[in-house]
Amino acid sequence: MRALEKEALPLQAQVDDLRARAQVIRTELRRRARVEQLSARQASRARLAGGELPAIEDVVAGAVPGFDSAGLDDLRFMRESATEVRVGYASASRQSLSLTDGAATEEVFDIAAARELW
Repeated sequence: MRALEKEALPLQAQVDDLRARAQVIRTELRRRARVEQLSARQASRARLAGGELPAIEDVVAGAVPGFDSAGLDDLRFMRESATEVRVGYASASRQSLSLTDGAATEEVFDIAAARELW
């Protein structure tokens, strides 16, 4: 048994070295992914600030052409922090907007219906 343990000792050192090297690579991959994600968010913020991405209010009001028949599930929405969000309730199966006139509230699932109520 001692002979086998003695024989395994250098192999264990090699395994430990390989694990340490793999951990260094994993750390570098995570760092690169974070940098890439940050760059994408910064680019999104720049597009938001530069007006490239329309605000949902502008889309619903009809100020931005091309969204007439779009369903809310077909669209992506970005907050000012450049994080993607869904509109409506988080647990809902579909995205929706609730519009009110102060007396009644109606839920809509596409831009055309939202424009009618707008």
